[in-house]
Amino acid sequence: MAKQRNGMSESEAGKLGALKTNQIYKERKNKQIKDYYLNPNYCLYCGKIIPFEKRFNKCCCRSCAIAYGNKLRSKKNTKINLPKLIKEKIQKPKKIHYCKFCGAIKGQCKDSFVCSKYQLYNNLEKFGFNKNVIGTEQIINEFYRVKDIIEHEYKINRITDNELKEKYNYNSGISNFHKILKSLGIQTLNSSDANKKSIELGRLNPGGYSHFHEYIHKSWNNNIYHMRSSYEDIYANELDRNHIEYNYENLRIKYWDSQLNEFRTYIPDFYLINDNIIVEIKSSYTLDKINVIDKKKCLYTTRI
Repeated sequence: MAKQRNGMSESEAGKLGALKTNQIYKERKNKQIKDYYLNPNYCLYCGKIIPFEKRFNKCCCRSCAIAYGNKLRSKKNTKINLPKLIKEKIQKPKKIHYCKFCGAIKGQCKDSFVCSKYQLYNNLEKFGFNKNVIGTEQIINEFYRVKDIIEHEYKINRITDNELKEKYNYNSGISNFHKILKSLGIQTLNSSDANKKSIELGRLNPGGYSHFHEYIHKSWNNNIYHMRSSYEDIYANELDRNHIEYNYENLRIKYWDSQLNEFRTYIPDFYLINDNIIVEIKSSYTLDKINVIDKKKCLYTTRI
């Protein structure tokens, strides 16, 4: 049997309670609406009263909210038109950057080539480059002074790469030294041309004889010569017996090699001083008739 309260079942009592609660909520809401309209909120854009349902918004509708937002944005972007004199005072002066190699304003270097070769400064110190001038205009004159020294040694004095390295105590490899010369704009010689130049200047004897036995010969007038073959040693002994004055491999004669189509340096074996005669010692194995003819032709046009 269902329970009863005040003559009503629990279901009937619950329904009656729900109706009473809804009535209380409606009375509260009506009171809130009445109190709100006594002191309402107004739209920030159009000035109309904002409805109770949208009382927490700043504007009454979406279009007013967009218009109000654009108005605020335009105020932020507006520029204040200041007088020209005031603008110049407000603007910060631009920072000037200087080249750390020549000291000039960056982009206005007097010789950009010198500044671009800053990686060579340490290597050029071996040749007398003064690093104390880095950061001043004097670096331009100092750079070209050292460049002229190297170029003069290389082209005028005709010093080879290895001799130039030894003279200035440059310990890096020959390939690195060539890179320095090329960076300075100095044309380098290949190994073949360098050897030819050394032979022509008498600093080096013709290559290709390292496999021959060397004969140390003392002449009748106490000159020491390093002969390259037994045939040369035998001929030198004959000259010594007859007390004939001679020199060994002391002449350098340029001639045209018709087989290679280039100029080469001819170094005669013996030169008989009193008779003004050149003697070349050849075996049947090393004899090259065409080459001998080429050398003979040059002797008619060369004064010894």
